[in-house]
Amino acid sequence: MRLFSRKKKNDKDFLKWFNKGYSLNELKRYEEAILCFDAAIRLNPERYEGWNNKGHSLNELKRYEEAILCFDAAIRLNPEESMAWSNKGDSLKKLGRDEEAEQCIVKVKELKDE
Repeated sequence: MRLFSRKKKNDKDFLKWFNKGYSLNELKRYEEAILCFDAAIRLNPERYEGWNNKGHSLNELKRYEEAILCFDAAIRLNPEESMAWSNKGDSLKKLGRDEEAEQCIVKVKELKDE
């Protein structure tokens, strides 16, 4: 019973930090957003959304290598999440890694066709 209560609290706290990060991201306050996504990830590292959105913020700051690591984490947690694949492809493209970026685009198309 105690573990269930803690998990439920973690989910609520995760969403609090995630939503705050998302709002800051929308305001283009990416550094602050990353801190919020980090807090959300610490509470529940198994939620791909925290990793994907942190990666998006890093991508906006042109920290592409770090962003790719976050997108990879999101993809490991949810390989069917086309947004993480698309975001990863965007970061790879900006690094001039066109072949790898194209592989991500192909994966996005496959997921959308399913």
